[in-house]
Amino acid sequence: MKMREINAMRIIALDHDYKEKLISRLLYLLLMLCFVFLFYPLFLDLIGTWWSDPEFSHGFLIPLISGYMIFQKRIRIKESIKTAELFDLKNSKSAFLFFIIGLFIYIIGRYINDIMVEGISFIIVLWASILFIYGVEVFKLTSFPIGYLLFMIPLPARVLNFFSEPLKYMVAWISATIISSFNIPVFLEKEMINLPSITLQVEEACSGLRTILAFSAIGLFSAHLFIRSSWFKGGIVILAVCVSVIINVGRISAIGIIAYFFNNDAGLAIHRYGWTVTSFIGFLIIFLTARAINARN
Repeated sequence: MKMREINAMRIIALDHDYKEKLISRLLYLLLMLCFVFLFYPLFLDLIGTWWSDPEFSHGFLIPLISGYMIFQKRIRIKESIKTAELFDLKNSKSAFLFFIIGLFIYIIGRYINDIMVEGISFIIVLWASILFIYGVEVFKLTSFPIGYLLFMIPLPARVLNFFSEPLKYMVAWISATIISSFNIPVFLEKEMINLPSITLQVEEACSGLRTILAFSAIGLFSAHLFIRSSWFKGGIVILAVCVSVIINVGRISAIGIIAYFFNNDAGLAIHRYGWTVTSFIGFLIIFLTARAINARN
């Protein structure tokens, strides 16, 4: 009689666990469907911008890098999920607040047609979903990789113009100073570098702002990958910004110098192909510096 009661209790317990798992999976599936349905216009806008604008083509890499950082923590995440209570009501209030804020920001972004505002709301809602489904520990483990997705969001024109205006004047002035150091006659007029054989105009795309964003993303990833100290991580990000500015100034200066001593076609060749070569060198410098710091410590 006792054995039958024990077996019956086990069956009831198993049935209860099965129902809990089934409900959790259904809730998970429902959240995923709502998530995709809600943000698919943003995904289309992001992919379209990455594809059409070479300055933001690094956006394709950012989700892959974010996924890799999560993959690195997969063992700790799995352990946290095993010990966590999925869809815990204790986290529901905080997650719901995050979700409402993110949703409100998204509605504003769609209304004013601002891809940056929409992108920020996507990250907030993603944070809220992870907190609600998997709990605080998984939220902590994934918060940085998800926050890293900010680098995939293109900046709107007004933000680019606000920061690129002073930056392009600074780049033009430094480039003109370097060119004149080679005894080349230079006349600087705002962002226009006038040389005897060619005139270089440092436009918004040449200001280096987007290069700074791309290099900062690589610097932050390298720091996260190799370095534990917060000070050294900050140092790598600062190095990335400095390298991006130096590379941009060096490219513009090289165009002017080569065009003066050789011909305009040679200078324009640097303009066309120089960014790819110098960017690769810059990425390599940042990556190797982070590895060197990791080796020393």
